[in-house]
Amino acid sequence: MLAVAASGAPAQAIPSRMAIFCAELERTIEAVELGDPSGLERSRARPPAFGFSSGCGAQGRGWFCHQSLAPPALSLDSLVAGVSHCRPDLVRARASTADHVLFEGRSVRILIMESGAPRAHVGRIVTFSIEPRSSRQSKVW
Repeated sequence: MLAVAASGAPAQAIPSRMAIFCAELERTIEAVELGDPSGLERSRARPPAFGFSSGCGAQGRGWFCHQSLAPPALSLDSLVAGVSHCRPDLVRARASTADHVLFEGRSVRILIMESGAPRAHVGRIVTFSIEPRSSRQSKVW
């Protein structure tokens, strides 16, 4: 480490959790807009996971994440805050219930749902999906 500092080479800063979330969100939105979210699974880079322990995957023309026993960092409020921070251009649409939030953009929409509770049998259950705006309303919405 001392050799790096002495050589004048800049130290690499570790990106924050929010910076990683934003980068994954941009990458996923781009893949969905291009119509090939499954390409994220075939990429050399790690597929976007947004903090979900079991990861996420392509589903139809979109990207889908789901987890039970989700930690507070994956709560509805946390994910909504992340999307709002990273993509202020997306419009938060009215939701039919308090446990659903829908963001809409020109070409994509993001649906975040939470059910259960931290102390429930299966804990907090969170679903996070990014799909083309032109696709039909999500089956879980």
